[in-house]
Amino acid sequence: MKKKGQNAIIDGIFFIIIIIVFGIVALLGYQSFSEIKDDIRDDVTLNESKDAITEVESRYPSLFDGLILIVFMGMWLAGIATAMMSESHPFVFGLTMVLIVFVIIAGVMLGNFYEELFEDEDLNTMPTTFPVTNWLLTHMLQLGIVVVLTIALVLFGKNAF
Repeated sequence: MKKKGQNAIIDGIFFIIIIIVFGIVALLGYQSFSEIKDDIRDDVTLNESKDAITEVESRYPSLFDGLILIVFMGMWLAGIATAMMSESHPFVFGLTMVLIVFVIIAGVMLGNFYEELFEDEDLNTMPTTFPVTNWLLTHMLQLGIVVVLTIALVLFGKNAF
């Protein structure tokens, strides 16, 4: 018997960790850039360079907000595609449903980490600058459950059709 049903759980936990890390890195990168941009502008003498720094500052939130959404959707579709190509025994579906508890625990822990991290005074304005990222990271538990259930249903439902 092939035990590829656990791949749905491993993919789900990997999915949650990648999205959380990517979102936090994007938010902290913007915060770091915001802190040093004035020093960079003071050191630069050309007006074109100062304009480029201002342009980067204005484009950064929308670019990374969209990029996080693309990564989220891409990983979800990759998980579904992988599940469609895997062979597994229907017995493993029950085991997969039991292992979803680990995805719930990972989603709760990482979601709480994100919320606690951005309660800091210096960082509490970041979520409003990145609305899509903020929504994805604050709803990571629900999204993780939906992603894992979707992958599990595709993994075991493909034989029904």
